[in-house]
Amino acid sequence: MNRQRMPPGSPVLTFQVGGSYPDFERYYRTAGLPEVTRAPGGRVGDVEKGHIRSDPDHLILSKERGKIIGHMIWHESNTDEHARGGEARGRTDRAILRRLLGPGEEFVELHELWLVRERRGRGYGKMYFDFFEEFAKKRGFRHIVYYAFDPAALAICRKRGYRDEFGVMTGGRKSHVLCLDL
Repeated sequence: MNRQRMPPGSPVLTFQVGGSYPDFERYYRTAGLPEVTRAPGGRVGDVEKGHIRSDPDHLILSKERGKIIGHMIWHESNTDEHARGGEARGRTDRAILRRLLGPGEEFVELHELWLVRERRGRGYGKMYFDFFEEFAKKRGFRHIVYYAFDPAALAICRKRGYRDEFGVMTGGRKSHVLCLDL
């Protein structure tokens, strides 16, 4: 478990790589995630389950005083295979990734990042990215890719130097593809 320092007087935020999946499922049902990211009944979606089943370390839980308050799900990919299937989204996605990173480049995608609403606005987003960028670097990745349309997430990424291109459909709306070279 990794600890991140908070301002004096604040609780300690911890990150647990490979967190307990049953605990994650219980938290997920009540975390207030947008409907587009959840399966019916508030369940974890099949894509997300697949990433976690392929490697339990693809799930990172954030906790405050031992209670789960957020999570990250990640996976490995490359610019030639990402969003396979020949569909319009896949072609657009791969074209943007090749422009941002180059053909055949390996990367880690921060697939899902979530913090419960009542903990937002406290600097935790910066701490999530601090943790994940260092985590990815230690694992030998050279690039991080993150898809976002939320203004707060875009602001954090741009401030951190993520390159940005708009135009991939995710969750029923056009999103930004954000890339950081580590």
